[in-house]
Amino acid sequence: TGAGRRYAGVSGDWNPIHLTGVSARLFGMKGAIAHGMFLAARMLEGREPAGAGFRWHIDFEAPVVLPTTVAVRYEPGPDGGTRVCGWDARRRRPHFSGEITPLES
Repeated sequence: TGAGRRYAGVSGDWNPIHLTGVSARLFGMKGAIAHGMFLAARMLEGREPAGAGFRWHIDFEAPVVLPTTVAVRYEPGPDGGTRVCGWDARRRRPHFSGEITPLES
């Protein structure tokens, strides 16, 4: 898809599973899937805690087949952090979960 090719151009990750539905299906996918780092960047966008940095992690539960819309929920987490969940709202299928935690000063 266009999104997969555009992100590949920026990231340098030209893995065929991200580029087109045809090339992704050759590798066993249902279609082109979103780059994991693209999803992580979207998870973090505008959510960085104030202060001197943060730690984050993301766990992938199901591929994001493109094109699609991923619903994202942010909620308070432990230690002043934020829990994040991304899912397919139509199919009620989780795609990823993660946390953003401020570094201790």
